[in-house]
Amino acid sequence: MTDYRRSTKYAAFALSLAFIAAGLGACSDDDAAGKNGVVCEADELYDQLNDTCVSRDNAVEEDAGFSDTDEQGDISGDPDATGDVDEEDVIDMAECDKDNDGALSIDCGGMDCDDNNPAVSPFLNEVCDNLDNNCSGTVNGGIECTFYAHTRDALYKVDPFAKTLSKVSDVPGLQDIDTHPDGTLFGIKHDGVYRYDSWGDYWIKQGSFGRDIGDSNGLAIDQEGTAYITSDDKIYSANLMSGRATFVGQTGNFKSSGDCVVDKGNTLYMTSKEEDQMDTLVELSKDTGAGTPVGEMGAIGFEKVYSLTAAWGTLYGLNSNGQLIEINQRDGTGSLIHTFPDKSFWGAASTPNR
Repeated sequence: MTDYRRSTKYAAFALSLAFIAAGLGACSDDDAAGKNGVVCEADELYDQLNDTCVSRDNAVEEDAGFSDTDEQGDISGDPDATGDVDEEDVIDMAECDKDNDGALSIDCGGMDCDDNNPAVSPFLNEVCDNLDNNCSGTVNGGIECTFYAHTRDALYKVDPFAKTLSKVSDVPGLQDIDTHPDGTLFGIKHDGVYRYDSWGDYWIKQGSFGRDIGDSNGLAIDQEGTAYITSDDKIYSANLMSGRATFVGQTGNFKSSGDCVVDKGNTLYMTSKEEDQMDTLVELSKDTGAGTPVGEMGAIGFEKVYSLTAAWGTLYGLNSNGQLIEINQRDGTGSLIHTFPDKSFWGAASTPNR
């Protein structure tokens, strides 16, 4: 209502100006003369009623019909309005928007279903996590939040939030898999590099390593599309188009226990296991291959972690007992998320954007 009254008031103001200029016989700047020969200056208008010249500013203010107080206070045009606001109409933002995300809580008549978390708001888009980000009533509604993992003979999609597993295809005895930043899925066997054709649902051999690289059991592709392969205490780079492998260096006192991975920060990790120890997370140099343990040795707390995945800013592991684990990259410790009965995982692939 306020916008309508404001527009009506200014429309009347414009009409009044036109009336002064046209209907009241305002003089031109060149020969502004009244009926008694009164001549007005360029910044004046002729007032026929009083047969005199008046300032243009005064004429506009008087005709507009409102004062400075009116414009700054009550712009409704209602002479009875005072501009006062009822106390019940004032919103206490400290109570109604506690998380400062711009959305009012449900208790205050808004639609923010969690006013203590700025990652939850009706103004947000849904992202892959354990939250109902857009207050739609569904966690991860309308988006797919899965990564690839495989057993000895089958490829699956794993949803770590819904804790579900769905089969995609058979696999030809791959040792490990990973996803290129463009979304292409690659895998390795001891004889070379393979690529998954999702349209034809089959695996194509890209080429042989061109050298004996031993027990190759881990594949990771970084953000630039460079592939790395771990084998015992050695690390290689590989051409994904030809399969050709190049020696990078040795990992030191660490041996690959089953997988390697590149996270969102483009850091290369692998799982390692020493005799009589649990699996540990090791950071590797992509230039020299040298390994550095993350946290204490054996920190993951789970055995036979043969699969590593970086997805949505989180590092996940899967092991031969069907356990899905979240791994803390600061200290290497693992937390159990879910167990998929009767599944023994051999490898996993990160999401394209990690």
